[in-house]
Amino acid sequence: MFANPRQSAAEGIPYGVVIQNDLLDALATGMTLPLVSARDAVLAGF
Repeated sequence: MFANPRQSAAEGIPYGVVIQNDLLDALATGMTLPLVSARDAVLAGF
């Protein structure tokens, strides 16, 4: 888990979590998911 480094988005999406499996370590990219409150997710239509 990490704090959102983008100041412009941190208010709505304050944290993220890395979900990439070790099997994908060879890739130069990573997979992350935003962490938001349930209320904010409902308001955003998730």
